[in-house]
Parts: sequence; structure tokens; C-alpha cells
Amino acid sequence: RELARGYALRGEERYFRERAIALLRQKGEALGYEVCLHEVQREGESSDFLLARLIDDLSGGGLFAARRLVVVRNPGELLKKVEGEDSPLTRAAMAFLRNSEDAGTLVLSDPSLRADHGLVKAMLAAGGRAPAFRKLWESPPPWRPDPLQAELVQWTLRRAGELGLRLTGEQALYVGAATGNDLSALDDQLGLLRASGGG
Repeated sequence: RELARGYALRGEERYFRERAIALLRQKGEALGYEVCLHEVQREGESSDFLLARLIDDLSGGGLFAARRLVVVRNPGELLKKVEGEDSPLTRAAMAFLRNSEDAGTLVLSDPSLRADHGLVKAMLAAGGRAPAFRKLWESPPPWRPDPLQAELVQWTLRRAGELGLRLTGEQALYVGAATGNDLSALDDQLGLLRASGGG
């Protein structure tokens, strides 16, 4: 199946956004897309990000393939309007989506990206997707107060199973309580448990 023209990966849970990027990248590579990765620098971080290079990737043809998979992490600040006008990145991304030839796929990943942003609406209009990934609940639902029914515990059990690690519900609850509501950190802990033979 072909990739959609655009994906706006939204919401606080970075783990799910990163998993989505990995799957989209795997699919794009299998389809022969040229993959272009861009990570916008957050305050206090160092980065080799260049806006001009990103805009070039959105406006030019692929160097090695007819279509590009352009992945942009943390573009939020660069998508804000400037003096009431769309930002340069928003304009370049809109032009990319409007391209009558299939130039490829644009993936935006940012926790602050809103469903009502003009670019997200343009993605959806072009047949794209805009999933929102929230943090999992650490507490069980009120109608089922068993702590083992909390989303975080259930996710930990499922992920442990994917890794070939057998955990009881109580063990999954303990790992979650000891690690906190950070799925990347939980995934790392499960990897360590698997490497140690589940001890």
C-alpha cells in the first residue's frame, strides 16, 4: 500500500510518534522513497538543522529517487504565523502537498501541533492522517478500580510480550511504578530485563 501525502503526528507521547516515524520510514524505504530527516533544534539543544535545506527538500525533486519521504521533528515554532502570514515552512509544505505530481510524503512530528492548523487541514484534505498520541493513564478507570487495569500496566504487559519477556500483572505494575509514565524509559527497562534473563 502506498503512503499518504502527509502525516501530522501529534500529542505528548513521543514514544508513539517515534514508532510511527520508524514504520513510515521502513515503508518508504521499501517503496523506494528518498528519506530526508530534519530535526528542529529545541531551546538549549545543539542541532545541525537548516531551514533552507528543509525547504529545498520540500521544493526540489529527489536526488536519488522520484519521491521523497520528508520527516520533520519538532517543527512547531517554525509553523507559527509571522505578522499574520504563513511562515516560510508552512508555505513550502503547502506547495509540496499541492504538487500535482506525487513528490512524496511529508511527516511532521510535534507535541504542540494542533488539528486546526492550516497545514494539518491541508494534509487531511490531501488524504493524509493526523493521529494524536496521548500519555497513557497510570490509574485504572473508575468503573474498574483494579490497578492492574491501568493503561500503563496493560501496555507494559503487551510490550513485554512483544519482546519475548513474560511478566505477571504485578511485575508490570512494579516496573511501571518504578520507572514512571515514560514509554521510552519503560521500553529500555524491559530491554534490560530481557537481557538479564528476566531477573
